[in-house]
Amino acid sequence: METGFIGFFVFMLLIVKIIKELILYSRKCENPMHKGLVKGLLGGIAAILGTGVSNIPLAYHLGIFF
Repeated sequence: METGFIGFFVFMLLIVKIIKELILYSRKCENPMHKGLVKGLLGGIAAILGTGVSNIPLAYHLGIFF
């Protein structure tokens, strides 16, 4: 909200680009360990974004549970 529409648009572009690149890398990668790491990164990104949307601060005891 502090950076306005332009900041929000750039932030969303960055998030979409990161998720797109991780999914493309996961599809072409043959190493199961790398696929697991990519899935973990995608899960972490989704958890951080979900926490940000629901406005639950990470500093409290609620945090993100996997």
